Amino acid sequence: GMQMQKIQLQGMESLVRANAKIRWLPHVDVTANLALSNFDPSRVWPDWRGRVDAQLALHATQQRGITKLKVQLHSLGGELHGYPLRGSANVMWQPGVLNIDKLRVSMGKNTLAVDGRVDQQWNMHWQLKAADVYALGFYLDGEVHSEGDIRGGLHHPHLLAQLEARELVYATEYIQHLSAKFDVGLLESDPLVINLLATNVQTRAGDWQTVKLQSSGTLAEHRIHWQVDGKQSSLTQAVSGKYHAQRWQAVIEKWDLQYAPIGTWQLASPIEVILSPTQLQLPPVCLQQAAAQLCVSVSGQASLRKLDVQGKALPLAILNAWLPSHLDLTGQADLNAQASFTDLQLNTAQLELHTAKDNVILNFIEQDQKLILGASQLRVDINAQGLIANLTMPLSDAGGMETHLELPAWLPAHGFVREQALRGSVRINQVPAQTVARFIPQLGPVQGTLQADIDLFGSLGQPELSATASWQHGNVVLPMLGITLRDLTATIHSAQTNTLQFKIEARSGDGVIHLDGQTQLQPAQGWPTQARLYGQNVEVVNIPEALVRISPDIQIDIVGSSISIKGEVLVPRARLRPRSLPKESAEISPDVIIITKDKISEKDLPWKIHT
Repeated sequence: GMQMQKIQLQGMESLVRANAKIRWLPHVDVTANLALSNFDPSRVWPDWRGRVDAQLALHATQQRGITKLKVQLHSLGGELHGYPLRGSANVMWQPGVLNIDKLRVSMGKNTLAVDGRVDQQWNMHWQLKAADVYALGFYLDGEVHSEGDIRGGLHHPHLLAQLEARELVYATEYIQHLSAKFDVGLLESDPLVINLLATNVQTRAGDWQTVKLQSSGTLAEHRIHWQVDGKQSSLTQAVSGKYHAQRWQAVIEKWDLQYAPIGTWQLASPIEVILSPTQLQLPPVCLQQAAAQLCVSVSGQASLRKLDVQGKALPLAILNAWLPSHLDLTGQADLNAQASFTDLQLNTAQLELHTAKDNVILNFIEQDQKLILGASQLRVDINAQGLIANLTMPLSDAGGMETHLELPAWLPAHGFVREQALRGSVRINQVPAQTVARFIPQLGPVQGTLQADIDLFGSLGQPELSATASWQHGNVVLPMLGITLRDLTATIHSAQTNTLQFKIEARSGDGVIHLDGQTQLQPAQGWPTQARLYGQNVEVVNIPEALVRISPDIQIDIVGSSISIKGEVLVPRARLRPRSLPKESAEISPDVIIITKDKISEKDLPWKIHT
């Protein structure tokens, strides 16, 4: 045999001391004692910072080809992540047998206890009390308590466990309270009993007041009930299933979805699902709401899957949640969409959305008016050429809009990056001006037609455009001023990249007003605009209290919220007829200065005007 009285290894700041005794006959027998001081685990596992001390004894034998190993961890000390570390354990291993006796580890306010044996049967018990989960270094914060047993055969373990957790935080996800009980085995005759309840759950997908999962029965024949409730939404599912020879056959009996903006949707009919290592059978899942129906189906084998979505009479009112409060959308649309995936990565997709003539109505609540659309269509294609989208939206009475958008060579895996090339166009054809005026409540009746051609290019990060637009034969009534702008014509065109030149002319009273200028389409620089406003004998106010005509010639420069006005405004005629004042009213002396109580600072004003 051989005996080593003392071995000492020192590296950086850590130190290992050991003594060992090795005997070769009549069989191999090794006894060793080790002492570890000031070891930094991050040198091996970068995420585990600290200083570890340990004392342990090893005893290994090999007799008749059988190796046995016993490890006694007498003490474990030091710290991890700044938290004190303590522990001890007795572990014995030989082929087919693992025995753990009194494994006790504590780290800060967290303790773990494990006892048991694994051979042909599982007989293991654990208890975890983690009052400060973050100390364990798993990027999870909160409090967790768990206790349970693993029983059953070696290859068919049976889990009995319970879990309580509070204030769990992982990145942006949060669970205020989680409780669960499990009685689950892998034999077909084993129970499949789960009771899980989570409250105040906050995720990227939404916030939920309660999440419940309950299952009963055995692995061979069971029922599963799943319910999620939020402030504005809820989802309820009920499934009955059978499992035999690695084949799961189930019937989805209930699938109720309630979400305030889209109403309540229910499963049209039960769905039979078959899942095995070689087969996936998932018939179309159809949800219905009154006359509306939405069906989703998945097909394909291995990593290649195809998704098909069909919608009939889908209520467009679901979009009202994202529209301004003074707008209300009604009507229905039909949907046809297909997509293919490889390992959950989108390859190709096609989407078509159709509406019938006079079926879609946009209501302007404040003006008590409505915009009725003709038969409209949206089509989106994603393929090897990139992304192509086309929208045709005619109006019921006259005119309409056509939009085309291309992202050449775009790949779904790349996302919408700033460097992505962009091509597109917007065509507005003979749209009545009154249709646009509905968006501006201050305007009265408006006449004339709009025509516009806009071409898009550049990139998503720096889009550019060239445009030509016109408004012909226009009349605009301004009720608050008591005037009507007649024979209004407006033209906009881009003589150079990202610069729009505009020219507006209209009659008011006996005069003509002109506005000529240009705007640079540079939002980062504050949309720089230069314009000249000029005219002769233009009527600007004509109400019972006042009649004012002006002859302006001014230069206007706008950059962001700053406006500079230079020039002159002549007033060839002005007549003021103030409403009658009480007899006791006294005339204010010319030298009186009126100071209001309310002080408005310059920073509170939306515009900074310099004249």
